[in-house]
Amino acid sequence: QPMPIAVINGHHPFVYYAASWSGSADVSELGLASTLMGEPLQLVRCETNDLEVPADAEIIIEGVVPPNIREPEGPFGEFQGYPVAAMGMNPIIEVNAITMRKDATYKTLSNFRHEGNMYVILNMCAVIYNRLKVLGGGIDLKTIHTSDDYYTLIVQMNPQYRGDARNALMSVLTGPYLHPKIAIAVDEDVDIYDANDVLWAVSTRVNPARDVFIVPDTRGHPMDLSLEEVSVPGADTWSRVGSKMGIDATKPASKTDPQARERFRRNRPVGWGQVFLKDFIG
Repeated sequence: QPMPIAVINGHHPFVYYAASWSGSADVSELGLASTLMGEPLQLVRCETNDLEVPADAEIIIEGVVPPNIREPEGPFGEFQGYPVAAMGMNPIIEVNAITMRKDATYKTLSNFRHEGNMYVILNMCAVIYNRLKVLGGGIDLKTIHTSDDYYTLIVQMNPQYRGDARNALMSVLTGPYLHPKIAIAVDEDVDIYDANDVLWAVSTRVNPARDVFIVPDTRGHPMDLSLEEVSVPGADTWSRVGSKMGIDATKPASKTDPQARERFRRNRPVGWGQVFLKDFIG
């Protein structure tokens, strides 16, 4: 049967944030948005179906998705930075009505890199962070960060036992998201928001034969063009298969290898982290 659908354009950022969240089916995404906003999210029933949509949206497109109809889609820009993923025969929407505010503003953004992907980045980091916090044996986790394309995750932690970092990396690569393909673990003395600092840790703390592992024949994200595509977009078997890589760029563990860890203490000037230029400039 045709499936009723409503597409909103333009609203509070928390509505987009909730729409990007991956969680259990019994959690209302609209309820989540309301909680994050700190006030009730006003809803209104559509004109042509029984779906409820945010009342203050700029534009609402109402329609149905008919069964068994596929038409060519794309190219259009996607989160990984290429305008070719998901191109193919995909479902369509038969539009029945469009409603909008007076002088409506059409929200559009080229979906590539930091600004366009921030909603998913925040969600992914929060979900994976919580997953790592309950890892068996416990780890001294600080925070995590993801690349703007979601495929590379960086874990900031202080390994206490030999193998802590590898356990964390495997958890990231097999977590609730298909996106992570490369996971890098670094210590607290590395700024995970500075790509040069992360690469410094990889360059100076990694013995590739020992600290890098690759897991072949794993299912990856269907829009990762570097992986082998299985079937075609629009089919329920559409997917991609490739490999995942973990890079342990941490220092030796503090409890099991304290002397070896001390060798990797960074060069720092006197007063590092205590003296700031802003304190001397009015």
